[in-house]
Parts: sequence; structure tokens; C-alpha cells
Amino acid sequence: MTRPVINPAPALIPESLIEEPVAQEFPVSQEPEHGLPELGVDSKLFSTWGDRSAEFAFSIYLVEIFVNTLLPASIYGFVTTSVGILFSGAVGHQIDIRARLPTIRTCIATQKIFASICYGLFLILFTRFSGLNAGLKKLLLALITTCGCGLKLATVGMNVCVERDWVMAITSNHADRVLLKLNTTLRRIDLVCKLVAPLFVSLLTSTIGYTYSAVALLSISLGTAIFEIMFVGVTYKRFPALAIPRPLSEETCMRWSINGVGKATGDWGHQQVKGWIEFIRHPIFLSSLSIALLYFNVLSFNSPFIAYLKNETNFSDPLIAGMRGLCVVTGLLGTFAMPWMEKRVGLIRTGSWAIWSEALSLVPTVVCLFIGIDGRKRPVWNSVLLFTGMALSRIGLWSFDLAQLTQLQKALAHHPRQNTISALQYSLQNIFDLGQYGLTLGWNRPAEFKYAASVSLGMVFIAALVYVIGYARPQRGHLFHFEKLRSQLSLLLPRRRRLR
Repeated sequence: MTRPVINPAPALIPESLIEEPVAQEFPVSQEPEHGLPELGVDSKLFSTWGDRSAEFAFSIYLVEIFVNTLLPASIYGFVTTSVGILFSGAVGHQIDIRARLPTIRTCIATQKIFASICYGLFLILFTRFSGLNAGLKKLLLALITTCGCGLKLATVGMNVCVERDWVMAITSNHADRVLLKLNTTLRRIDLVCKLVAPLFVSLLTSTIGYTYSAVALLSISLGTAIFEIMFVGVTYKRFPALAIPRPLSEETCMRWSINGVGKATGDWGHQQVKGWIEFIRHPIFLSSLSIALLYFNVLSFNSPFIAYLKNETNFSDPLIAGMRGLCVVTGLLGTFAMPWMEKRVGLIRTGSWAIWSEALSLVPTVVCLFIGIDGRKRPVWNSVLLFTGMALSRIGLWSFDLAQLTQLQKALAHHPRQNTISALQYSLQNIFDLGQYGLTLGWNRPAEFKYAASVSLGMVFIAALVYVIGYARPQRGHLFHFEKLRSQLSLLLPRRRRLR
């Protein structure tokens, strides 16, 4: 918690303490509020499109190349997620100590380079797979996984730069509604790309084939890099607040000499431990833990659930794709519901309503996995409840995601290591995302999916309890307005007595 400084010397003021002077020196607040959400949208759109396209394309490419086994895809997912757990905090630290524009351009370039290398390696596998021996195939898989790790960290860096750092700097002298509007716009971009990008990749593979689809995606990845770098430069010039140096912080100097590697590694480990301790002790941690617990969940349209539907039901592929699209649409509705609720009940209570609505909506979905099933056949009411519960839960999920993001931004607005802690939330989410793989490894048969779903439902309820009891209650001082209930009862009881 920073202390107010009276008449500070301008040269000695850390960024986290200069609210009024910044507003006087840089007229950021004079920017039209209606134009803020449009800034950076082009760069965010290209970045998210590329990330979602690569995420879907890599998975189907691995399945197509290495037939009759899910091991390569599992290895890729496990390793890249583990790297995200270990190094996201380090990425956030680098964002904290370096200038904004070169940092985000480095993230863009790194993201595009690693994605392009992966597409190139897939292209080699598609064209010369039959002529490669087993050793070369494993080597190419190892190279794809290594580049995937770099792509994962570059994507984390890009998200921290845009959604945490730049957004807070741009909206620092505006009302809270501007921050919420910008967050909402970015979330809608993510959801639209999550729906449309896989459809685009599927269209490419079904029309021009896997080989030429890799060529097309490689070309798009390289082509959009130039535009992204240009767009972030335009945004940077329009907002002088982005050029303000961040607060001075300790930087561990790593000397990559033969004798200094051990010390550098030890310093890096100490820095990570320090960051985690600081994160855990921060009041926002329990809010971050609650959103991370939601990643320990197989009740979404990912591979395990789709495999269950295809093996244990008679649902057609178009129906499954349609229901997946419906869930994305209801997720978009959540980004409209959250601002509406926030105006009426406040940010913290909005989070409570959202996460409990998700938990309760998933109850009929899990129940339908146990009852009303006759082999692959299921009655209409069972199918309706199954998909209705899934769709309604997306409203609560994305409303809570947006509420929690805003809470995180406000809690770390003046923190000197805000990007380090923000990146550690990504690490926390990856930890529970990795735990989700454990569920499907333990219950790996489609018929056993219902047990993994039951555990997932339990984790959602635990997340709701963590948020309400661990975060919302200390922030608000209570869970329920008992005094309002008593006042309403006191008004009703005398009236009943008079009626008697």
C-alpha cells in the first residue's frame, strides 16, 4: 500500500505515486472516452486470432500426422503448460523493468517467429513424413514443442502487456466505467476469435488440405506481424501516459558466464519465490485463486467433453459444433451482463452472483450424465438440460472472468510489480489447467467422463466459496444484508398486527 507524498520532487517520484502531476503534465484525461476501446483493438485482434488459430491448428495437425495415438498432442500440451507455470512470472518481471513499446514489439515478434517456425516444421512433416525415420520424427516433434513453449510465453507476455499494463496506463485518469468498457471490448475479441478462428482453420483443412493450410497460416502469421507492430506504435504515440517510466525496481543482473550460470539460476529462483510470496500475501490472491480453480474443469467444449459426446451419444458433428457456438454466444452475453450488473450491485457482488450462477447452472449438466441414459440414447429432456446448463454457465463464467480481471487491475494499479503479479495469475491458472489433464488421465475412458465432470463441479463450488468467503466478505465486511432483512421484517410485522 503506497503512502501519500506531499510536494514530492518530480525526479524522485515513482510512477505508482504520481496521479495528479501526470494529469497536469500529460492531458490523458482529455482523450474522448468513446474512442478508448477502439485503440489497440486491431493489434489485439490480430494477436488473439493468431493465438487461437495456432492453438486449434497445432492440435489437429498433431492428430493428423501421428495417427492412432494422442501421445504427441498430450506431450505438447503438458510441456507447454508446464513452461507457462514456471516462467510466466519471469515474463511479467521483464515487462515491469523494461520500456513499454520495445517490450510489446518484442512479444509480437517472438510470437510470430515461433508460430511461423512451428508451421514450417509441420509443413516438413506433411510433405516428407513417409520418408523420415523415427528419430527425425521425434526430433521434429521436440522442435515443435520447444517452439510451442516460446509461443506460450510470448502470448503470456502479449496478454500482460495489453490487458494489464497498457490498459491501466491508458485509463489511469479516466472513470472506472472506461476501464470496464475497454476490458469488455478485449474480452469480446477473445470470445469471437475463439469461435471463428477454429472454423476458419477447419475451412482451410477441408478445402485446400492440411499441407496448404499450413502454408496459408504461415503467411498470415508473418503478414500480420507488420500491422501489429504499426498499430501498437500508433496507440503508444496517442497516449503520452504510456511513455512515463515505471517505478524503479530491483533488477537481478544475470551474468551468463560459465562461472555465473549457477548464481544467475539461484537469483532467478529467489526472484520467483519472492514474487509468489508477495502474490500470496496480497489481498487479491484469493480472487485470483477462485478464477484459477475454474480451470480445473472438464465441463467445457474441449477435447475430453467432445470425445465423450462422440463416443457415448448419437449427437451429430453439426449439432456438437452448433452447441459449441451457442456456448460462445452465451459467453458474449456474459460480457454484456457484467457491466449491467456492476452498475447496480457493484463489482464485488457482481463477481459473487456470476460465479454462483455458473456453479448452479452446471448442476443439471452433471446430473444428466448419470440419469436418463440408455446406452448411446438419451431422452430429449436429458439433452436439453445437458446443453442448456453448459450454455447458461458460460454467462456466469465470462461475467466472473471480466469482474475478476477488473478487480486485479484495480488492486495492482499502483503496485511497483503489477505485471509480475499479473503474470503469476497466469501461472496459477496453468497449474489447475494442468490438473485438468490429470482427471482425464485417471478417468480416460469416455464412459468415465461423468466422474471427472463431478470433480469439476465440486471445484467450481469450491471456487465460489473461496471467492465469497475469502475475498468478497473481507472486502465488503459481510455476506448478506441482515440489517436490511430485519428492517423489512420490522416494517411488515407491525402492519400484520394492525391488520389483525
